[in-house]
Amino acid sequence: MPSLSPYIGSIFGIKVQLHWSFLLLILLSLVISLYSTPILYFFLLIVLLFFSVFIHELAHSITAKRNKITIKKIVLLPIGGASIIDDNNLKPDVEFRISIVGPLMSIFIGCVFGALSAIINIPIIESILQFLFLVNILLGVFNILPGFPLDGGRVLRSYLQKKRDVVSATKLAVKISNIFIILFIFGTLIYVLLINGYSLFYKEFIFLWDLFIGVYLYGGANAELFGAYVKKYTKDMTVGNVMTKNYSLINITDGINALYSALFKGENHILLIKDDDSFRVMSKIITKSIFMLKDLDLKKVSVPIPKVQYKQKLNDALHIMVDNNSGIAAVIKNGELFGVLTEQHAEAAIALHISKKIGTFKIKENS
Repeated sequence: MPSLSPYIGSIFGIKVQLHWSFLLLILLSLVISLYSTPILYFFLLIVLLFFSVFIHELAHSITAKRNKITIKKIVLLPIGGASIIDDNNLKPDVEFRISIVGPLMSIFIGCVFGALSAIINIPIIESILQFLFLVNILLGVFNILPGFPLDGGRVLRSYLQKKRDVVSATKLAVKISNIFIILFIFGTLIYVLLINGYSLFYKEFIFLWDLFIGVYLYGGANAELFGAYVKKYTKDMTVGNVMTKNYSLINITDGINALYSALFKGENHILLIKDDDSFRVMSKIITKSIFMLKDLDLKKVSVPIPKVQYKQKLNDALHIMVDNNSGIAAVIKNGELFGVLTEQHAEAAIALHISKKIGTFKIKENS
C-alpha cells in the first residue's frame, strides 16, 4: 500500500526515503516556529538537520558497500535514520564496523564544525556552525547509546555474539535497551519538572517528543528480537508453506461487470488485477463512488504489488514486500500466478512456527 514515508532521490544507486517521523518533526517544529522563530530560519535548521542525518547514514552505507553488503535503501529519521541492508549473512565483526562508523562520523564532523565556529567571526555563519556542531555531537552520542534500533544496540549485540548466538545476544541487548528506554523517559520527566524559564507548552512538547522516541525504540527493540528468532528458526520455511489461494483475479482491461462479480459475488477476500506481466491489488472495502466514474480505470483504484517465487525463502520474500512498501505479494510458480502471500498471514505462521520450535527445544532440554 502507499507509504507515508516518501522517496526523495537516490545516491550511488541507493534509494533515499524520508521517514514519516521526520515529516512529523517538521510539522511540530513549524507550529512552534510560528510563535517564536522566523519561518525561514526554521527551514534552514531543518535542512541542516537533514544534512547531518544524511551524512551519518551515508557513512553506514559506504562502509557496508566496502564490506560487499547489499544496501536496499536509506531511511532518514530525526534521530539518525537507518540503512536497510541485506543482513541474512551479516557477520558480527561486519555489523560492528557498519554500526560504529555512523556515530563516529557524526562526532567527527561535529568537531570539524565546532573548530570552524571558533575561528569564523561572522555572526550568522558562526551560529550555523555552532548548530551543526551541537546537532552532530548529539546525533553521534545518542546513536551510540545501547538501545535498539540505535547503532549502539547493534554494536552491543555484535560484541555479545563473541560468546553467544545471535538470538541470546539479541535478547540480552534488548533487555539492556529496555532499561535504557526507561531511564531515558524518566530522565526527561525530571528535566521538564526541574527546568525554569520555559513555557508549559515547550515542556509538554519536549516530554511528548521524547516519549515518542521511547515508544519507537521499544518497538524497534522488539522487532530486532523477532527478526533474530525469524533468522534462527524459519530457515526451512518457504513462500509455499504460508501462501493462500484466497483471491479472485481479473484483467486490467475487464469492465465493471467483472469487477462487480469479483467484489460482491465472490467469496474471496483479496482481489488481484493482472496488468500484463505484473499484478495489482484492490481492497474489498471500496466506496460506491468508483462506480460513478465515467470511464472505469482499475489503475486508479488499485496499487501494484511485488512478485515472489513459490520456492523462495519466506524471510527473503518478506524483505521484498518491505522494500516495496506492500503488505501483499503475488506468488509465482513456473511463471504463472499460483497464490498470494500476505504479511499478516506470514507473520502469524512465523509466530506459530517459532513457538513450536522453541517448545520442542525446551521439551528436549528438560527430558
